[in-house]
Amino acid sequence: MIEPGGFGESYSVSTIVPQDGNVLPRLETVALCDALRRLPADELHLAFSRKLVPLVSLPGVSLYAACGLAALEDANAQGLKVIATAEAGELVAAARAVHGAKLLHEATFGLLRRSPEFSARWRLTDAQAWIGLVLLVLSVAAVAFLPFIVTWIIASVVSGAFFLSVISLRLLCLFPPLNVQDNIALPLVLAGQCKIAGL
Repeated sequence: MIEPGGFGESYSVSTIVPQDGNVLPRLETVALCDALRRLPADELHLAFSRKLVPLVSLPGVSLYAACGLAALEDANAQGLKVIATAEAGELVAAARAVHGAKLLHEATFGLLRRSPEFSARWRLTDAQAWIGLVLLVLSVAAVAFLPFIVTWIIASVVSGAFFLSVISLRLLCLFPPLNVQDNIALPLVLAGQCKIAGL
C-alpha cells in the first residue's frame, strides 16, 4: 500500500540501490586539490597517467578516486577499490591549480631533459655541429690554399646542387603518393608499432 506522501508500508533494498554498480560520492575540485597536494611523486604520476587519485594509502589498504568513466573501468579491471568519482576535467583543473608551475616547466623543458637531441632549444645537434665545423674548416682551407677560380667553381657546384635538390623535392611533392603493396615488408619501426598495437 502506497501512502499519499509516497512512502509504503514496506521497502526493498533493490528499490534504493542500483543493480548496475555502486553509488559513489562525487569529489569537487577543491577536494581533488587537497588530495593532489599530499601525493608523493609516484602516486602523482598514477593520478595524472591513469586518472586514479589515491585517497588512502595505508599498509594493506588503498582507496582511490576515479576521474572519468574510463578510469573507473580501469580500476574495476585492476581490482582497485574506488570510493569516489570525479570528472576528468575536474582533475585537470585541480592539477593546474596545484601543480600549474611544475606542469608548465615540464611542458617547456621536459623534452630537453629527456631527449635533448630532439629539443628545439638547441638549433643543432652534436653531429650537425661537428659537420658544420668540418665544412667551415674545409672552406677556410680552400680559400687560403686553392686558387680563387677553383674555390669559386667549388662553391658554385655546391650551391647549384643544393638548389637542384630543393627543386627536386618540390617536384616530388606534386606527384601522388606511391601505392604500397601488401606483400612489401614494412620497416622495422613500423612493424614494431603494428605489433604493439595488435595489428
